[in-house]
Amino acid sequence: MKYPLGLSFKFWAFAPQIFVRDSEGNEVIYVHQKLFKLREKVNVYRDRTKQELLNTIQADRVIDFSARYRVCDANGAEVCTAKQFGWKSLWQTRFDILEGDRVVFRLREDNPWTRMGDALLGWIPLGDLFSGLFFHPSYSISRVNSDGTDGELVLRIAKKRSFVERYFVIGKYGELSECEESEVLMTALMMVLLERRRG
Repeated sequence: MKYPLGLSFKFWAFAPQIFVRDSEGNEVIYVHQKLFKLREKVNVYRDRTKQELLNTIQADRVIDFSARYRVCDANGAEVCTAKQFGWKSLWQTRFDILEGDRVVFRLREDNPWTRMGDALLGWIPLGDLFSGLFFHPSYSISRVNSDGTDGELVLRIAKKRSFVERYFVIGKYGELSECEESEVLMTALMMVLLERRRG
């Protein structure tokens, strides 16, 4: 894919949808979240025609801050799982990306105070309309070293200034195989959908 990628979704949309475009403006991914499911279920397509399914993302439980999100390819084979980091994620968003039982990447919010301001403004009547103009949370995805510490930065997701539409940019900072790129992008998309609810 040609980076940076732009992620956008309509603020007032009833069904959560994300449109992903590459640096040349071509639509490369379309995300559609199914409504009224007790467990999170997200379908990821090549584009909005929904003719080519790329991945599915399914939560392992109804509501839990320690939920695992299973990422599968179009044939149902597991690509990876993304584990939300428990109650600590209320303060600072964190996901561990696993291949089997091995943590290979980690998504971490760069500055939790930024999102806190974003969320507080959202509590004010009509504040949601303006929070996108003032607060811009960012998130980093890094490889995980053998000792469990964060290693090389590979992707960064940043919320950009916007009004009616919410807009994020994904920049690439490290080399990724095709499988690794799928792992980190699917986790980033799931995180954006979850953070959408929190401001």
